[in-house]
Amino acid sequence: MNNQPILFERIIRGNLRPWLDCNKHDEKFVQIIRVLKPGEHGVQSLYEIDFYRCFNSKTKYYHKLIINEAGNYCKQMIELIGSSEEICIVKYSLCRTLK
Repeated sequence: MNNQPILFERIIRGNLRPWLDCNKHDEKFVQIIRVLKPGEHGVQSLYEIDFYRCFNSKTKYYHKLIINEAGNYCKQMIELIGSSEEICIVKYSLCRTLK
């Protein structure tokens, strides 16, 4: 079981790289931003991802995408930690997830 965020990998090395020709046009992201809703994580964050001010639709889209994915990942890890009372099972699950 590998629960690492695939989205981050797609942004860094995959089809969501901002510098690809298909992702260069700002108009493409205007419609996508309206559909992309903030995630409901239910996790009280102690830290905040602080970006420079979003200056166009493309940066707003990537900002929302990264924030949502980070929140979902934290929620999954918290659920995994709380899934068992036995510390050995939790350690095993976390080790498999973080590889």
